[in-house]
Amino acid sequence: MDYREFRDKYQNLPVILTKGLIKPKHEYLSLLNQIGRWQKKGLVIKLKRGVYMLNPNDRKINPSRLFVANQLYSPSYVSLEYALGFYGLIPEQAFDLTSVLPKKRLILKTSLAGLPFSMSNRGPLPDLSR
Repeated sequence: MDYREFRDKYQNLPVILTKGLIKPKHEYLSLLNQIGRWQKKGLVIKLKRGVYMLNPNDRKINPSRLFVANQLYSPSYVSLEYALGFYGLIPEQAFDLTSVLPKKRLILKTSLAGLPFSMSNRGPLPDLSR
């Protein structure tokens, strides 16, 4: 598959998950090699292993940072500081997006559109039902 075919097939998706691309193993490995070459050329952006985006010029959908954060690891939730700033409930605006994981300890730093993004474990969500 050349890049033009790949782009035409996946440009309507916000992110590309490699685990669902192709079933036959030999074709899957070949495509992973191609994606690696396209990444070096700047045609594909790697968010983490198995999660990619087309470059901004070739994709039709520009997903929000919140959507991408959820795709990188699920379940996760946005930090309280970011959520309060997003809805204008605090005067400060948090420009760094931090996703908080309920269980697993994971530090993942990536840049999406030049804006920092990270994940960390700050414990489970508080029970607000009481």
